[in-house]
This record gives sequence, C-alpha cells and structure tokens, in this order.
Amino acid sequence: MKPVADADRLFDPDPTFGVRELADRIRGVLDRTFPGEVWVRGEIRNLSRSRSGHVYFDLVEPPEPGREPTAAVNVVLFDDARQIVNRILTRAGAVKMSDGVEIRLRGVVDYYAPRGRLQVRMTSIDPEYTLGRLAADRERILAALADDGLLTLQKTLTGPLVPLRVGLVTSADSAACADVCEQLAASGHGWRVRIVDTRVQGPTADRWVADAVMRAARLDVDVIVVVRGGGARTELATFDSDLLARVIARCEVPVFTGIGHEIDTSIADEVAHEAHKTPTACAQALIDRVRSFEDRFWSAWSDVAEESRRHLTDNRRRVDGAGRRAVDASRAPLRAGRQRLDGTDRAVRREARRHVATGRRHLDVAGGRLFSDALGRTRRARTVVEAARRTLLRDATRALTPHRRQLDVAGAVLDGRNPARLLARGWTITRRGDGRILRSTSDVTPGDTIVTRLADGTVISTVDGDEGDR
Repeated sequence: MKPVADADRLFDPDPTFGVRELADRIRGVLDRTFPGEVWVRGEIRNLSRSRSGHVYFDLVEPPEPGREPTAAVNVVLFDDARQIVNRILTRAGAVKMSDGVEIRLRGVVDYYAPRGRLQVRMTSIDPEYTLGRLAADRERILAALADDGLLTLQKTLTGPLVPLRVGLVTSADSAACADVCEQLAASGHGWRVRIVDTRVQGPTADRWVADAVMRAARLDVDVIVVVRGGGARTELATFDSDLLARVIARCEVPVFTGIGHEIDTSIADEVAHEAHKTPTACAQALIDRVRSFEDRFWSAWSDVAEESRRHLTDNRRRVDGAGRRAVDASRAPLRAGRQRLDGTDRAVRREARRHVATGRRHLDVAGGRLFSDALGRTRRARTVVEAARRTLLRDATRALTPHRRQLDVAGAVLDGRNPARLLARGWTITRRGDGRILRSTSDVTPGDTIVTRLADGTVISTVDGDEGDR
C-alpha cells in the first residue's frame, strides 16, 4: 500500500493558476493593501498624450544627479480626470506637468490585466507640493551660491560700451529668438548676432543651456544673451539650476538674461550681469546701450567743434591784440626818432642861419673860411641824422621781433585746430536750416532742409525720412 501512496503524492499536481485567475489574485491583494486612493510623490518621466486625451507617464524616485532612478511606476491620467487636474493646475497658475517636474498626485493603485501592468490611475494633484519643492530648491541653491561668492561675480565685470557682437543662447526656432533678432535689426545698428541653439526645457535642459553658454563664451562676442519666452513656473525650472547658475556666474563675458514674463525671476537672473524681464526687454537694453554711446560720441564731437571755435576766436583776439601792440610799440620809437630828427634839423638850420649871417657880415674877410666851416658842419649834421635813422630802424626792429614770433606761434596753433583740416580727412558737419548741428535722426522730420558741409563746399538736402521709418 505504501508504494501506491507514494505514487499518489508523486502525481498529485501543484496548484496552477490561469492567467486571468492570477490577475484576479493580484488585483485582490492590491485591493486589500490599497483599499482607497493614495498619495504618491515622484518625478515625471516619459510623458506622452494620446489623441483620445489620455496622458501616460512614469513616476520615478528622483535620482541623484547623473544617476538612473531606483524605482518607477506607470501612471495613467484618463481624459475625464485630466480635465479635473487641469482645472486645479490652472487655478494654481504656475505648474505644468512635464518631464523633470516633481509632483504629488492622488490616484488608485491598479493592475491592468490586459497588459499585465501595475499602474496608478491618477485622479488629482497637489500643485503646492511642486511649488514648495521649487521654492525650497531655489532657496538652497541661492544660499550655496552666496556662500561661494557667485551671486555678484558677474556684476564685477566691465559692461561693454558698444555691445554689437552678441552671442544669443536660446532655442533657434523659438519666438524669443525671433523677438530679439527683430528688435536688434529694427534699431538700424550694425549688429553681429551668433545664435547658439539649445534646448530650454526638459529634465536635462540645464546642461544643454550651460554648455551653450560656454560655447558662446569662446566666440568673439561682447555680450552673451540668454533668453526664453514665458511659461509655467515648472517650465522655467531649467533656469533655476545650480549647474547653469555657476556656469553663468563664472563666465568671463558679461551675460544678459531675458527669461519668462514680467513677474518671473530665475536664479540665472540673480547671477547674471544684467537681468531683464522679457527677451524683448533684453534686446532693448542692448539697443539703449549702443544709442547711449552714440549720443555721447556726437556730444563729444560737438564739444570738440565748439572748443575749436572758441580757441579760434581766442587766438584771433590774441593775434589782433599782438598786432596792435606791435604797431603801438613801433610808434613810440618812430615818434622819438622823428622828434630827434626834427630837433637836429632845427638845430642845424638854426646854426646854419647863424653862421650864414655871421659869414655874410664877414664875407669879404673870411669868405673862404666860412664856406669850409659851413661844409664841415653840414657833414657832421648828416652824420647825426644818419645815426638817428639807424637808431630808429634798430629800435623799431627790436620792438616788432617778439610780436612777429607771437604771431607765427598763434598762426601755427590756429592752423592746427582749423576744422577745414578735419573736413579734408572725410568728416562732415550737417546742420538744420536754422544752423543747429544734427546729432540724431529725431532732430529732423520729413520735409526739413539740411546743409552738409564738406571739405570743398556744402550740399543742401531735403529729408524724405530716416532709416528707423523703414
């Protein structure tokens, strides 16, 4: 009988489940373990949407940077529940479900038998959890950056005076990229924009943007511009990255940011050289900086022209004064010489008359002696006159020599500051009809007459419009 019993045990089959039966057993275990809805937190990965309106994604345990998730569960959000979740997110106003976003969801743990898949059927979401995580991460990163002295490092760089060479870091096919390029082109200045294309959204987008900033820094640019259009707070989380913030802070080229809407402020904004509310505002800041330099340049040129005119006027007055002083200085020696000459002449005439009278009285006795004596006196008088003439010429020459030197120096200075030399080099001066110098296109309107002075003459023009109008 024993062999028979052994044989019965040998061929007694182990319990065998059908697939459906096993699925029911699994579902039963889940129902007993999770009798109602549960809250689950994790990071969204591989999110996709079907044409029917359903949303599918993996909820993973947030991994350490550079590591793979250690656990994951499938999540399905059916269309009816999706509409409820969307209303909740709309009221929150700053959260959007996308890859890389940490969320806290409510749902039913379910076993989908046709696919043999364990999943969570999502029914609701807690947006405050996501916002809280973002805020906590932001504060932690800002504190670490402050401890490392990186929050103000970019601001110690000297900003470019004329930032015409721009490294534009953004998605090349985005509206933000188009807005910046259109604003710069419309300004009429000679921009050279190098677009460094990059992803700006997703779990690893911060690495892409950081790499793009480093590539832009190796280009021959005056400034790096990082822009991204508006979106939910979770979509802008790329720019709250510690990695990206440190790359921007340590960049040796000034970084300007224009990220999101008016109310958005990212960590990238905090560490940048200049932060602007929108991509358009960032482009306008560059334009304003170039226009400011242009205004200062023309103002300086006007000051140079005015200073030149003042020096010309002053030198002309000094030359005129030197000429008058030279003439006045020469008049005194001339008058003195003339007076000495007149005195000598009168003395000679008087002495001659006396001797002539004496000679006439003694004509018969001393005619020959009188003639000789008169001749000698005449020679001496001529010698005195000649000496007086030479003295007069010497004194006049001495008086005029220093003034002639002053005239030569003043003339050389005047010639060196002559605007005609600047005009001969290709510069021009344009004035309105009332004589005011033009410094900006805003100084004239269509129909105004302007006069442009060139080296060889002037050109009279009528304004049809300015480049900004076109």
